[in-house]
Order: sequence, then C-alpha cells, then structure tokens
Amino acid sequence: MKRDLFKLESAEFDLIVVGGGIHGAFVAWDAAQRGLSVALVERGDFGSATSANSLKTVHGGLRYLQDFDLGLVQKMIFERKTYLKIAPHLVHTLPFVVPTIKKMTRSYFAMGIALTLNDLIGRKRNDGQVVGKEIPPSRLISKDECLAYLPGMDADKITGGALWYDAQVFNTERFTINVLKSAASEGACLANYVSAEKLLIQNGAVIGAAVKDELRGDRFDIQAKMVVNATGAWIDKLIVDSDHPVPNGIDYPMTVAWNIVTRKFIDRCAAGIFARSKADNKSKLLFVAPWRDYSIAGTVHEAIEGEPDSYNIPQQQIEEFVDDINFNYNDVNLTLDDIQSVHKGFHHVKSVSAKSKRNTKALRKGVVYDHGLNDSIEGLVTIVSVKFTTARSVAERTIDLVCQKLGVTRPCETHFRPIYGGDVENFDDFMTNSLSDLGSLIEKELLYNYGTAYRELLKCAPQLEAGTLNRSDIFRAQIKYSLENEMAVTLSDVLLRRTDIGSGEPPSAEIVHECATIMQRELGWTDGEKVSEIERLEIQLAQRWSGD
Repeated sequence: MKRDLFKLESAEFDLIVVGGGIHGAFVAWDAAQRGLSVALVERGDFGSATSANSLKTVHGGLRYLQDFDLGLVQKMIFERKTYLKIAPHLVHTLPFVVPTIKKMTRSYFAMGIALTLNDLIGRKRNDGQVVGKEIPPSRLISKDECLAYLPGMDADKITGGALWYDAQVFNTERFTINVLKSAASEGACLANYVSAEKLLIQNGAVIGAAVKDELRGDRFDIQAKMVVNATGAWIDKLIVDSDHPVPNGIDYPMTVAWNIVTRKFIDRCAAGIFARSKADNKSKLLFVAPWRDYSIAGTVHEAIEGEPDSYNIPQQQIEEFVDDINFNYNDVNLTLDDIQSVHKGFHHVKSVSAKSKRNTKALRKGVVYDHGLNDSIEGLVTIVSVKFTTARSVAERTIDLVCQKLGVTRPCETHFRPIYGGDVENFDDFMTNSLSDLGSLIEKELLYNYGTAYRELLKCAPQLEAGTLNRSDIFRAQIKYSLENEMAVTLSDVLLRRTDIGSGEPPSAEIVHECATIMQRELGWTDGEKVSEIERLEIQLAQRWSGD
C-alpha cells in the first residue's frame, strides 16, 4: 500500500471508490480482482469510522427466523462461512447463549424449533471450510448449564437456554486494512486523507471526482468511467454537494448505534439477554460478547438529525445503559470507571417511529442504488450500507452492476479467495507450527492480526536474526511495518488501527510517547509536530470513552 497521488491525478480509471470503510474496501478488492483499474480515496484514515465501531460479531441471522425471512438467514449463514474461510486469522467461532423463559415466543420449545430450523437451513455451513473454522451444531441446554454460562441470570426467571455458534472479528480495523491490502495487491490505487469534494459530471454522466489532499491541501481531479459512493453515513454529502447535484437524495433516516467496551463480566460465551429498562420497565434485548480481555455490551440505536460528525452521545444515556446492565444481570456492579471505550457508528434505517427516536425499523439488506436508472446520472452507484457481515456480498452486487455497465464479464471471487494474511488451509496447524517455530518471540494475538503475513512484519525487526527479539522489538517492528507497508500517517493510525495496542483500553502514556518518538524519527517530524500528534490522539481517546 503506497499513497501514490501522482498516479491518482495522472491516470484514468475504470472506477473510483469513495470511502475506505469495509464496504469500500470490498468494492475495491472485488473490482480489482475482476480486472478493473480502481482508485479508492478516503477522507480520513481507512476504517476509522463506523467500520471500527461495531459489536464485532459476524452473525448467521438466527434472529430473522422470527419473521420467517429464510432467504436472509441463508444469506447470512453463507457470509459468516465466507468470512471464516477468507479471514481465518481474524474471524473466530463464538458460542451464543440466550436464556429461555415461560413466554411462548421465547420458550424452551420455541427456541428448540428455531435452532432446528437454523441448522437445517445451514446444513452446508461447513462445506469446504478451513479446518478449525467449522460451526458446531446448535442445541438446547438445561437451566443449570445456562446458569453455568451466565451465572448472573435470575434462576427463578429462566427455564433453560439456547446455544448456537456465530463468529467474531478479533480486530475489525485490521480486517479492513487486510481487505485493502488485497485490493492493492491486485493493482488498486489507494489513498487515505484524500476527500472527494464533488463529482465531475459531463453530459449527464460521471467522469470522475474533484478531490483534496487533506495532508497538504492540494486539490486535483481523478478521471474515471464510474464512481461508487461508499461513504456510509455521509453518502448524501457527496451527491448533494456536487456542482450538478443528484436530483433525488438517498432518503433514509440516519441513526447512531453504540456499544460500550467494559471489564469482562461474561466470559464463556456471548449472550442475548431479554432485559427490562430500569427507567421505564420496557422490554429490550441486551447483547454482551466477550472480546479479548473485555466485554462489549450493546447495542443502543437512536435516530439523529444533522451531521454525524457533530453528534455526541449524552452522558446520561451511557449512565442509563450501565444501570440497565446492572439491573438485569446480578452482581455485575458495573460503574462508569469500568468503561474502556464507547463504540459509536452511524447507519441508515427504513423508518423512525414518530413516538420514539429509539423505535426504528432497520434496513436488513444493503441497498445498491443505480443513479443512472433512478436519476439519469450515468456512472454513479451509491451503497446504503447496513452490516459488517454482509459488506462483501453488497460489494459483489455493486461490482456486478458496474461490470454490466462497463461490459466486463469476469465473475466475483471474493467469496473463496483469502484476504491478505488469510491463506490458511488448517488454522490449528498454522497456529501450532507458527508458535512452535518462533516460540516466545511471537504471541497468539500477533498471529491473529497478521496471519501468514507475520513473517513480513518480522523483517522489520533485524534483531530476529540475532535471536534477541523481545516485546519492545516487536512493537517497533509493527510501527515500521505500518509506516512502510500500510499507509499509516498519524499516531492514531498506528495505535488505534494498524496495531491492536489501543483496541481495548487506552494505551499508556509511555507507549504513546515511545510510538511518537519512533514515528518522529521515521517521518522526520519536528518536536512541535510530535507534540501535536500526541495531543490529537489524547482528544480522540477522550472521545472514545465518552462518545463525544
């Protein structure tokens, strides 16, 4: 991955992808695999917005059985299987438990039917799968076994439990980076900190985009036959702010979805708890997932108005959510001091209730909007993104449309080709052999983040040949690798997205200063620039805790 602005300005591309989140990343990779010349620009850092702020789950759609949407369940099971196959180092199976109660729709009997139907629909869920990444069958569990998984549940209110398996992404930020590296390896030209200011439209057709280099302030045009708008919550900004604005905006209400990362209080499984709000006794479904050394709890959805960039989660809402967890899960006694960070992401929904901003009707499938068909603006496609799990599938539909318009017939291959670092046939053997090969020099988390590319990382640590590599050497190698190979520019790029050092709790002041010193030496920062980078990181870390 090299930030080649000269190529962006001088070449003509088949496709410009605007937006470097998980949807844009998959669009770029799919398009490049099919032989298209691709440029991708992202106004900030890759994967730094909604794509990094999720519950980290890759789910098979069991919840959609209650609406008898069997087609969607089948699609979700396929996408879960695909993520486990193409990114076995980053995506791992995770047991889920939901306690059963006497209410008919949530009873032991009803959940048993749902699990049986889910396994029947997903009977091919392990066909062709990487060894060690298979999804076990689901089953009902007894009341005692449910309490062993979830000791904080009220024994008088539950009758047993439902146990099934989904998946979890160890590091969503590195997942996005590795998809982008896959796109770059196929020839895509990528650039972070380049914002698309407006579309270039001529005779009713898109011919490119006018962009700005946010690092130096330079403006230039990128020429292309088509543009895919994959900017997530900001899709309207690109199509409305152009000199030739698209007549019909994408008319979906905006919502914020947020979770908290806190000390671990459920360890063996993820849990779906039918809960009551302490404030008004309304029913809700509370999800808690173990992730690394923490628990992620959520998700709170609420409609918002105005720009996502200016939205802050009120402190009172965070306090109320912590109260709800304590109210429904015995003896956890969470406090605000237990919160390590707040994940805050934005997406569109079908509708919002007039009575409550929290009562929204979700979009279950990403929308691929053809402006040539709907607005007489040829060459422009907009993605209304919905889920991390279905990003690859939405990208495939998008590039099917793009290829149709460009007369390209090459099929999609992203459902079976591994992403960068994921070329593994037997995951257990890969882990065993890699750990045995390097012993204490390598840790499981490093293999999870880099997969088979970990040896490329260690080339940035010359101490390896002398056999003197330690944790500090690996840290320095990660920084150097991210600067040379992954387009890291800022301190937050390295600590929050290229490495997992700031993924959970904030990195220590010592780590921050060590990283800043290394980057100062590698990038030639002045002392003032180093101080400014540290200050900007501290502001971002404070925002991650409060949601402000």
